[in-house]
Amino acid sequence: MAGANRKNTVVPGAESESFSLFWLDTEVNTADHNQKTQTLLRAMVNNLQTFDNLSECQKNIQSFDEKERLILIVSGKLGREIVPQVHNLRKLSSIYVYCMNKESNREWSQDFSKVKDVIVEQKVLLTRIKSDKKKRVEKKESISYNIYSITDRTDPSTIGLQNQFIHSLVITNMLLQLSPIPNEKQKLVAICKKDYTGDTNQSQAIREFNDEYTTSDQVLSWYTRDSFLYRMLNKALCQQDLNQLILFRMIISDMHYQLKQNTCELSVPVYYGQVMNSGEVKDLQNQANNFMSMKSFLWADTNKNKVLKNLHQRMIYPGDCHVLFTINVDSNSKRFADISKSNSFIDQGEILFMIGTIFRIVSVTAVGKDDLKVEMKLCNGDEHELRPVFEYMKNENEDNKIDLYTFGNKLRQLGKYALAEKVYLLSVNELPSNDPLRSDIYCALGAVNKEIGDHDASLKWFKQSLESKKKTNPSDLISIGSLYNCIGESHWSIGNDEEALKCFKKAVEQFQRAHAEDHSHMADFYSNIGSYYKRKQKYETALEFYQKALDIDRRQSCDDRLTVAKSHNEIGIVYSVLKDYNRAIEHFQLSITIKLRLLSPEHLSLGNSYTNIGLAYAQKRDFKQALKYYQQASTIFHRALPSGHKDLKDINLAIQKILKQL
Repeated sequence: MAGANRKNTVVPGAESESFSLFWLDTEVNTADHNQKTQTLLRAMVNNLQTFDNLSECQKNIQSFDEKERLILIVSGKLGREIVPQVHNLRKLSSIYVYCMNKESNREWSQDFSKVKDVIVEQKVLLTRIKSDKKKRVEKKESISYNIYSITDRTDPSTIGLQNQFIHSLVITNMLLQLSPIPNEKQKLVAICKKDYTGDTNQSQAIREFNDEYTTSDQVLSWYTRDSFLYRMLNKALCQQDLNQLILFRMIISDMHYQLKQNTCELSVPVYYGQVMNSGEVKDLQNQANNFMSMKSFLWADTNKNKVLKNLHQRMIYPGDCHVLFTINVDSNSKRFADISKSNSFIDQGEILFMIGTIFRIVSVTAVGKDDLKVEMKLCNGDEHELRPVFEYMKNENEDNKIDLYTFGNKLRQLGKYALAEKVYLLSVNELPSNDPLRSDIYCALGAVNKEIGDHDASLKWFKQSLESKKKTNPSDLISIGSLYNCIGESHWSIGNDEEALKCFKKAVEQFQRAHAEDHSHMADFYSNIGSYYKRKQKYETALEFYQKALDIDRRQSCDDRLTVAKSHNEIGIVYSVLKDYNRAIEHFQLSITIKLRLLSPEHLSLGNSYTNIGLAYAQKRDFKQALKYYQQASTIFHRALPSGHKDLKDINLAIQKILKQL
C-alpha cells in the first residue's frame, strides 16, 4: 500500500499486567462496520492499535514489551501471512481470525494453538475478547481478608490477629469519615502520573480521569474498567498501604456512597471463586464459625455455574485448591450493589461488596481432591460475638467527619507513625501561621518522632510547639506545663539529665500555678522525676516519686491510663536492679496488661515492656519465659523500626544469649 494507516487509541480498562489489542485488516480504518467495532472494543481494553499494513503490524509486535501480553485480531487473508511469523512469540497470548469465510480460514489456522477462534460475527468477537480479558483479570485477583476468632479471645497469641481485624475496619471507617482534602484530586493524579511515567497508554487514561471525573456517579464505571485506578486502589487495599489509601480517599468515599445508592435486593446466594495454595487452604479450614472482613472490594456473581466454569479453567499447581465461596446475603444490607447496572460490559448479576464487609464463615468442606467449598453469611451487625468489635469501632468513630489532625492522632494510636507524621505535615501546611492549632500539631509531630526514637527531632518539634503556644495562648498553663514535660522527656532520651530535670520541675510549677496539683498529668511529671533519681541510683527516692504518681492516678480513678503503665514499668525496673525479680515481673505484667488494652499490639512501647519482663525472667534463669517475651519484642521491633536500629541489634543479641542457655 502507498502509506501505512495506523491508529492508537487509549482508554481505561487494563488489569495489573498490561492488556493490549492489535487489529490487522486492510479495511480496519475504512469500513463502517470495522469502525463501529473499534468503538465497542475501546470501551473494553486499555490499548487498541489498528494496522492496515502487515509489515507495520509485525514491526510493532516485535517491539512490544516482553513483560506485557498482546491479543491479535487479524483478517483471514493477512492472517495466513503474519500468524506463522509471530505465533511463537511469548508476548502474543491469543489470536482471533475475524473474517468473512469461517470454513476456509479454520482449515489453515487449526495448526496454530494460539488461534482461539475463527469469527465472522461482531457480537461473537466482542464476547470472546471480553471473556479473554476477564479470565486474565481473575488469574490475578484474590480476596484479601482479616479473621476475627470467636474462641480464645483472651489468649495473648490471638490478640494480634483480633486487633488487625478491628484496626483494619477502623482505618476503613476513618477514611470514609475523613473530610475532603484540599486539591486531593490533583494530588492523586500527580502520584498516578509518577507511577506510570513512560506508559503512554495509562498516561492518557490518567488525563481522561483528570478531565472527566467530576461526580461520584462515575466511580463504578471507572472502577469496573480495570484502569490504573483499579490497579492502584486494589493494590493499596490488599497491602493496606495507607500512604496510597489517603490519596484514594475521594474514590473510596464515592464507591461507598454509590454502593449504598445502588443497593439491590437478592433472593439467591452469590458466588466467588479463587485458587488458593496449601497454606491458605489449611488456614481457612481452621476458621469455621469465625468472622472474615474484606480488606478490598469483593467481586461476586449470582451465576454459580459461570463462577465454577471460570474457576476450573484456572491453572493450579501441586497443593493448590479450587475454592468456591458461597455467600448468603441479607437484602437489607447496604454493603453491596449490582454493578452490571453501571457498565454495559459487566455481565448481569455481578455483585460488588464494600471493603470492610464482614462475613461469618459457616462451614469449610473439602469436595474431592482439589476443591474446597466455603459457605459464608453476610453479617448484619446483630451478631453478639462481634459486639466488642462494634463497640470499639463506635468509640473510635463518634464524629461524622474528621479532619487530618484527628486522623493523624488515630493513626498514631494504632502505631502507624510514619503515616501519622505525613498526615500531620499535610494538616499543618493547610493552616495560617497564627492558627492556635499549629501548637497542637507541632506537639503531635514531636510525639511521633519520640515514638520512633528520633529524639533530636522530637525536641525540635516540642520546642516549636511551646513557642507557638506562648504566642497564641500564654494563659494556658496546663498546656505549657505539659510541653515543658515533653521537652524534658526529649532531653532525657538524649542524655541531658539535668536539663530534663529542670523541665520536669517547670512542668510541676506551671500546674501548681494553675492549682492543678491533683491533675492526672502531675503523675507523669512525678514519674519522670522518679526516673531521674533512678538513673542517679537513688532508688528509694525514685520509688517515692513513682508512688506519688500512682497515688494521683488512684485519686483520679485513672488506673487504666498509660502513665500508670509507665509507672509500673519503671517500678519494675527499680525492683530488677534491687534483684527483687518477682515484684519486678508483677509490675511489668501490670504495665503490659494496661498497654494491651490501650495500644496497638505492634506499639513500640509494648516491645520495650516485653524486653524488660524478658530480662527479669532471664535474671531468674527462667529462660523459656525470657525467650517468649524477647521474641514478642523482636516481632514488634522488626515491624516498627528501621533495619540497623539499636533496639533491633540489642534484642537479637539477647535472643542469641538465651538460646545458648536452652
